[in-house]
Amino acid sequence: ELVGKEYALAPPELAPEMERHRRLNLDAGETFSGFQTQRLTSDGRLLHVSISAAPVRDAAGAICGTVVVMDDLTEQRRLDEVQQRRSKVLELAAHDAPLAQILEHLVAAVEFGITGGICTILRCKGNALEHIASGPALPPMWIEAIAHARIGPNEGSCGSAAYFGQTIIVDDIADDPRWETPRPLALELDLRACWSAP
Repeated sequence: ELVGKEYALAPPELAPEMERHRRLNLDAGETFSGFQTQRLTSDGRLLHVSISAAPVRDAAGAICGTVVVMDDLTEQRRLDEVQQRRSKVLELAAHDAPLAQILEHLVAAVEFGITGGICTILRCKGNALEHIASGPALPPMWIEAIAHARIGPNEGSCGSAAYFGQTIIVDDIADDPRWETPRPLALELDLRACWSAP
């Protein structure tokens, strides 16, 4: 894909670091292994990588190129972060931290572990739902709206889950009758699918 093309492999702020290692490899003939940094994909995604490189020499011993191997560490980094966040939740619980603080860390950990996910915790209060905690991805307008959410069969996934006492999975908010009441705001905020468990 990159043969014959000029391509910015590193984010702009890491370009000097990339040039320094290129010179060590090509000019000084140094070999390095397991250097961890970040690189860009052709579509602009940021990857965490481990880089190893060695110079290639011609018959006369002059450096004529380099061999570079990059291992993608992005998923492992994500899993490590998920585990650290889970451990933080357990640590807070073990030290009797306030419930609100524990739940805030919990929903943030869930959001981090689900790409594009949004998480909130509500509790039943009479015939309504009360907002308890939400992750950083939940739009403030939605937090304000669910502060007045009702329990009922057409009150979105959360209201329906509380009403029926069972997990509700909605894969298309635009068409599901259980989202009749909150649908306009949900679509305005680009919320497209939702599941909720009592």
